Amino acid sequence: MHPDKPLKALFNRQQEWLTFLNKHIGHVREAVIENATKTLASGTAAFGSRKYTCSNTRCSHIKFINQTCKSRACNSCGTKAAERWVQTQQYVLSDREWQHITFTMPDKLWEIFRYNRPLLGKIFNCAAQILINWAKAKGLEIGIFCALHTYGRRLNWNTHIHLSVTRGGICPKTGTWKPIFFKANPPRETEDCWRYAIITLLREQYGEIDLSAEPYAQTGITFSIASTSGTGRCTLPKRQTISYRRSVILAATRNVRRCRLRAFAITAKAAC
Repeated sequence: MHPDKPLKALFNRQQEWLTFLNKHIGHVREAVIENATKTLASGTAAFGSRKYTCSNTRCSHIKFINQTCKSRACNSCGTKAAERWVQTQQYVLSDREWQHITFTMPDKLWEIFRYNRPLLGKIFNCAAQILINWAKAKGLEIGIFCALHTYGRRLNWNTHIHLSVTRGGICPKTGTWKPIFFKANPPRETEDCWRYAIITLLREQYGEIDLSAEPYAQTGITFSIASTSGTGRCTLPKRQTISYRRSVILAATRNVRRCRLRAFAITAKAAC
């Protein structure tokens, strides 16, 4: 059996995963339980073992290697899968400069998306369509890929979109590539469009939204958009932007620093 990796050691510390699960059993999704169980069983005989023997028939030495879990939530197996995915995407995406933009929303709305998960798949279009329409007005077709993050730096539930867009587009009429850079121009127009898109989405889905978790009658909420600066030097390389979209939940070194399992919001990404 392999020695416990940081994430597994964290979950097994004083049986905190079992304690957490027993306390919140009715609120933890099956996908989260499945991925946590796989991660804890990784490197054990639960997934089977491979038997290795010496090519010399006179040697009696035998070695068993336990299989891993292959779960995306595992900070070991997930890293390998993410690396393979990154290699594939580099050949799919355009070999151009990319701009990184983050679309956030008020914390008062996070819980709506947490307890109404079908809405998560709809906010991709809310973010992408803003830039598509803006580029279309300039006569350009751009490239975009997005990633949904449902957790923040404090490992709390935090719904936001990471979007990468090409710093240029193809003119359908001439077939030539022309540069373009997205920013708040005119000021706050992009944020206003993002706010309108999310509010419109919630209004359209209002009849099917479960609002029992929190009192959502709030005022003074603020949407925001963070973008890379206007200089080309601040544009992230294609590989770096791709890798960030498919990052494993937490780095191993970071897991070690988290001494308490109030960090269980990390499981939010396990089944995305």
